[in-house]
Amino acid sequence: MKLFLVGGFLGSGKTTAILQAAMGLQEEGKKAGIVTNDQGDTLVDTALFRMNHVAAEEVSGACFCCNFGELLDRIGKLRDANAGVDIIFAESVGSCTDLAATVVNPLLQLENPLDISLSVFADIRVLAIYLQNHKKVFHRDMNYIYQKQLEEADILVVNKTDLLSDRQLKKAKSLIEREFPGKKILYQHSLTKEGVLPWLTMLLNFPTLPDLKATLQLDYEKYASGEGLLAWLDATVDIRTSDKKAAVLGLILIKLIRTALDQLKYPIGHLKFLISDGDWYKKISYTPGQPFKKQSHKEMANTHQVTLMVNARVQTQPLLLKRVFEDAVRKLKRTTVCQITEKNLASFKPGYPRPTHRVQHINK
Repeated sequence: MKLFLVGGFLGSGKTTAILQAAMGLQEEGKKAGIVTNDQGDTLVDTALFRMNHVAAEEVSGACFCCNFGELLDRIGKLRDANAGVDIIFAESVGSCTDLAATVVNPLLQLENPLDISLSVFADIRVLAIYLQNHKKVFHRDMNYIYQKQLEEADILVVNKTDLLSDRQLKKAKSLIEREFPGKKILYQHSLTKEGVLPWLTMLLNFPTLPDLKATLQLDYEKYASGEGLLAWLDATVDIRTSDKKAAVLGLILIKLIRTALDQLKYPIGHLKFLISDGDWYKKISYTPGQPFKKQSHKEMANTHQVTLMVNARVQTQPLLLKRVFEDAVRKLKRTTVCQITEKNLASFKPGYPRPTHRVQHINK
């Protein structure tokens, strides 16, 4: 069985691409499963895959490398004959690197190894700025994680090309190919099945690794420092109204959160929101440097009740991020007629990365 390991920084478009690829495979009569991953326990991505009828398991509370046993268990569930899965995607949390040593090589040492490839996604806008501005996109320790992710990719997927003009795209390609000579690079957008088809074709035809994968030389102190710059907040909010405007109120709450972060000048790593009433859903995301975009109320379902899932990764302290969220909820309660119930609220910083295994290998 093939395992497509997918890494890349927060907001690079991994989830969107995997979802399109999985649905494309289903149309061809193949069933794909996904193992999602996050430092938190309430994952928007898992819910999104399941709403689209993609078999999904999750490793939560730690990255794949620090919870390798749970990753194996989730892969095992998808490999089980009852699941009927032909191909597995495993999407690592966006702040993770060193996947070759801590995930790929340990999996290759199993008695029945899978065919594994490692794709790393990068938002072309962020990558171009990173290369143009001498790597001053993020804090230097987050830059370190970003650079290491790019270095270890079997396939570097430069994503969101639809957001650049032809002239900007040409300039970005020149920068990227000069920085990464000899690396397999794909340029794509991931909004349609056709958009991800070249990537999926490359994955399906990727050669079996003959040996262990070459690994990074990594400074774990810098790695830990980079991860520790971001506060993580996860929450679930139930919103009830009598006038079928619950989904619109979910939009208003999202706007309150985003506006407060902008006013406080807290740099956004990634904001993910999922509004759902069980039959209908709307996903809204914000990535670094992306301006607030007003969503049309006409796109919202007319429903008495919705659940809003929140995954926020922001450069601040956990207590301050929690305050932003709670203030937004209080303001919504104060200014509207609705019933709001908060559940599963957690705000924290990731712990020091301590991989279960680290199998190093240097190509001779």
